[in-house]
Parts: sequence; structure tokens; C-alpha cells
Amino acid sequence: MNCPADIDTTVEEGVTSTNIAWIEPSATDTSKNVRLLFKTHTPGQLFGSGYTSVIYQFVDSSRNLAICNFDINVTGSFKNVDIIPPTIHLCPHDLKRDIEIGSFGAIVDWNEPKATDASNDAMLLVQTHVPGTFFAVGTTIVTYIFKDDANNMERCTFSITVNAVEAASQFKIFNCPSNIVATAESGKNQTFVSWVEPFAIGLSTGSRISSTHRPNDTFGLGSTPVVYAFVNGNGDQQHCNFTVNVRAIDKKKDQDDAGFVKETNRDAQGQAERSVDAIAVAGLVMSLLIVIIAFLVALVLYIRKQRKSECMDLDDYSMSTMSSQNPASKM
Repeated sequence: MNCPADIDTTVEEGVTSTNIAWIEPSATDTSKNVRLLFKTHTPGQLFGSGYTSVIYQFVDSSRNLAICNFDINVTGSFKNVDIIPPTIHLCPHDLKRDIEIGSFGAIVDWNEPKATDASNDAMLLVQTHVPGTFFAVGTTIVTYIFKDDANNMERCTFSITVNAVEAASQFKIFNCPSNIVATAESGKNQTFVSWVEPFAIGLSTGSRISSTHRPNDTFGLGSTPVVYAFVNGNGDQQHCNFTVNVRAIDKKKDQDDAGFVKETNRDAQGQAERSVDAIAVAGLVMSLLIVIIAFLVALVLYIRKQRKSECMDLDDYSMSTMSSQNPASKM
């Protein structure tokens, strides 16, 4: 963009204004589609005494803005001429808005500036954006220009920056291990300890991962803290913390424990053998009882049979005797 330099001119005494001419600026960019959005003055226009800001603003097809600004200073011997620009109140500071990655922009609001002047309320001449406008990702310049009745101008300029960032709710650690207990071999004061490492979602370019230890590191006896630190591209941090506790094997205690287990097994085996013997004796006694009962039942049956046979023989004998003593009965 070929923006003119500041212009200084002097007029004769008693003259309160003069016509000023300049070569108007032009702008180009890679899109080859740039147009003039607005301008505050035209070459050959009449300018009063003092400083006057001349502004040209260009815009391309992507709504990128470019501003050309230069001052025209008219000096001379003037009487009662207003050369004081308006006073702007409440010009906003630069604004920043964060949106989630994947969004295209945001609607931004602000309190608009006001301007006053010694002669009268200043008039708003140029306003590039209004509150509630949608702003794309990136930085956009917002400009307000006020002027008074003597064409003295003052401007308010601030930037609005929309950043696409990772949402905090998406930045999270998974698979953080619980505290680990390990044992060192007898006679050693350290051991190798392994675990499945944690991981995080919501990381992007510029993210960092660090840890105080890694799986299969050597750990000494006692408790050792392990820390994983995850830092995303925005500088937000998440931590995973756990401890590795290494204890030594007590050889004497292990031997005592082994002896106790062995003695306990021996006692249990003896009790089992005694139980088997008792069961065997009980079975033998039961078998003998069954044999004795069977013998007694057979004996009773045999005696009853013999008694019945004797009774039948006695009856036969009695009948025979009676028959021989009564011969008439045969006749």
C-alpha cells in the first residue's frame, strides 16, 4: 500500500483554510481482490487550521483490513480558530476471546466509545464494526473516528483477537496407576519395577510429557513417589501421582513361615489318617453287628421250626393211641 506522508502547509495571515491535494493511496494483496472500504477526505478538499487526520481503509475478499493514515497540518496566523480535536471517552482495550478448536469464530460485544468537544458534541464519522459482530479466528482492528464542527478528528482503535484453543474439559489423564508394592530379593536393596504408563487426551502441537521415572527403572528400598506431568499447547497442566514401595524379603521369617506351614500340613495329614482309621473301625463294628443280628434271626427261625415239627409228631402219636384203644370204632 502506497500511503502518502504527512502534509504540512502554511497559509497567509488572515486566511483560515486552504485546499490540499495528494495522490490517493492504493492497496493490493495475493487475492487481487482489494477494494476501498471508506475514506475520510478527498484530494483538493478544504482544510482548516491545525492537524487533520486523513484515513483510507481497504478490505480484501477475506475481510482482512488495511489502514492508511496521514496528517495534514495547516499553519498560519489565525484568530479564534478551533484546532483542538474531540476528546474520546471509554475507548476499549484490546479484546481476546478463546474458542474450541474446530470453531470458526465468535460473536464479540463491547461498550462503544463516546467523544466530546469544547465547541459541541463530536460526531461519529467512521465505525468499522459494531458490537455483536461475528469475528473470525485471528486478529481484527476496530476503529472509531470522531470529528467536530471544525473538522478536527480523533480516533479510537483497538484489536479483537479470537484464538482457537483446546477445551479444558477435553484435557484429561487416563490409566494413572495405583500405588505399587514390590519386593527385593534376599540380600538385595533394590529391584526393577514395571507398570503401564498413563496417557492423556486433549494434547496438540506444543504439548509436553515428562516423568520422574519410567517402567523397568530400579527402585531402592522404601517408598518412592512417581510423577507424570502433561502440559498441553496452552500451558494447562495435569499430573498423575503414585508411589512405588519396595520392601526386603525377611529370610528367617520366610523359613519360619515355611516351617509353620509344613507342621500344619503334617498335623492335618495326621488328623486325616486318624479320621480314616476311625471310619474303618466303625465300618468293621457295623459289619460284625450285621453278622450277629443275621445269626440270631436264623437261630430263632430254626428253633421255631424244630418246635413246630415236634408238635406235629406228638399229635400223630396221640391219634394213633386213641385208635388202638377203641376197636368198636373200626366196626
